[in-house]
Amino acid sequence: MKKTNYWAQDVAKKIIKERGKKLIIATGISPSGHIHIGNMREVLTADLIRRELERQGAKVEFIYIADDFDRLRKLYPFLPADFKKYIGWPLSAIPDPKGDKAKSYAQRFLDPFLEVLDDLGITYKMFSATKMYKQGFFTDRITIALKNNNEIKKILEDISQRKMPKDWLAYNPYCNKCKTDNTKVIEQDLKNHRVKYECTCGNVGWSDYSHGEGKLAWRVDWPARWSKIPVDVEPYGKEHATVGGSYDTGKAICEKIFKSKAPFGIPYDLLYLKGSKGKMSSSLGNVISAQDMLKIVPAEILRYMFARVPYNRELKFDPGMELLQLVDEYARLEQKCKDGEANNAEKAIYEACQIKRNGKSVPEVPFKHLINTVQAAQGNEKEIKRILSSTDHKDALDDEKLLKEQIERVKNWLKNYAPENIKFSVQKELPKNIKLSNEQIKLLHLLADDIKNKDFDSEKLHNHIYESGKKLGLKPKQTFEAIYLVILGKSSGPKAGWFLNILDKDFVVKRFKEIKKEKL
Repeated sequence: MKKTNYWAQDVAKKIIKERGKKLIIATGISPSGHIHIGNMREVLTADLIRRELERQGAKVEFIYIADDFDRLRKLYPFLPADFKKYIGWPLSAIPDPKGDKAKSYAQRFLDPFLEVLDDLGITYKMFSATKMYKQGFFTDRITIALKNNNEIKKILEDISQRKMPKDWLAYNPYCNKCKTDNTKVIEQDLKNHRVKYECTCGNVGWSDYSHGEGKLAWRVDWPARWSKIPVDVEPYGKEHATVGGSYDTGKAICEKIFKSKAPFGIPYDLLYLKGSKGKMSSSLGNVISAQDMLKIVPAEILRYMFARVPYNRELKFDPGMELLQLVDEYARLEQKCKDGEANNAEKAIYEACQIKRNGKSVPEVPFKHLINTVQAAQGNEKEIKRILSSTDHKDALDDEKLLKEQIERVKNWLKNYAPENIKFSVQKELPKNIKLSNEQIKLLHLLADDIKNKDFDSEKLHNHIYESGKKLGLKPKQTFEAIYLVILGKSSGPKAGWFLNILDKDFVVKRFKEIKKEKL
């Protein structure tokens, strides 16, 4: 790691100094589409801070609010054309796009996300915004907002510098006929917690806000939530932190209207997918879902991706070579911690990435090692286990289920994201049309005899290969290229000493002798 400071330590100190040691930290995401790793920055920022707060002695409750009462804003590219009729409906009231009658639109995208939270070791208490409204959680806040509507409107105009519509109201009823919020309030009966509305569909009706028949406007809903829960700490995207933005207006409404302190705000920067324009967004289609991410790397790596970079710096994500480099970086950090060479910040980062499975931390086979192992074994599970046993990873065989998950992740990464220079396949027969010099052929012949008659560990074998090539006047590239060409049919591959040691010795000797036989 280049930097040894950990941003969450400083943030946690500031929070404790300002808010004390008994805290509620909250996040909220709208399940309007695939919840992707860009969304995960909010949840993981909160959880990383939560862990650090606890590390510094605070008692913290983590609340996740599923904003399933938000309306469907438009017809997203992944939706069937006939879903256009649901635009304006609450997400929880729309049927599942995949036709599951037991699920709603919101549940379709929420379920896999909650599974990811569990996989990431995030302990949380979940609230459904739909249930909060329908069970009357916000009833008193809606009443306060309607009573102070003009003052709220003035706050919004003064802080955001935007002219609000003349008939703007802090509460939006959902029409009980067409289900949308294309409504206009024409009468208020606050004593009975209801408003009368007329809808663009022609319907006129009453909306009982104590039973969730409508929703507060976004810029009022947020501070109402802060004050009612109440929330002490909340991360949010930097777009909400602009001057006059929703955090500024929310803070003023929370303090002036709901008489409560706004949370300690943590405005995080965005995550971009390398090679795509704009931020990662379901509506743009440039996403990798959080669930798909965990199909290619361990959960610890996803946590580390966010822990290593301050929350207020943008992240560019490359699921190919840069992901592999990230895995290597994490492996170096892990080794540093195990060797007792890590400083306090590095230890804190490493601890923040750990996940307990069945109540204990379970070490996994290093990702890069498993990439090479799976390819060398050509995906054969029995051969993978043999290689792992021979490379000091016997412990990995103790948990059959976990090992299978790891192998599957590697296969998914190789199939969908691995750069071509990382991929290799052991050739069953001597590759045709390869060109080797006499010195390279002599090297292979010598190595065949040495490997057959001597025992080398991986490092010693690698050095022996290098020195043997040097004695024959070969450059390092020519030395190792000869090995890769006859076994893989390409000029590069994994570290040669390790690679040859995990392969069957008789196979290696036969292949090296075979090339001599063919060429001389």
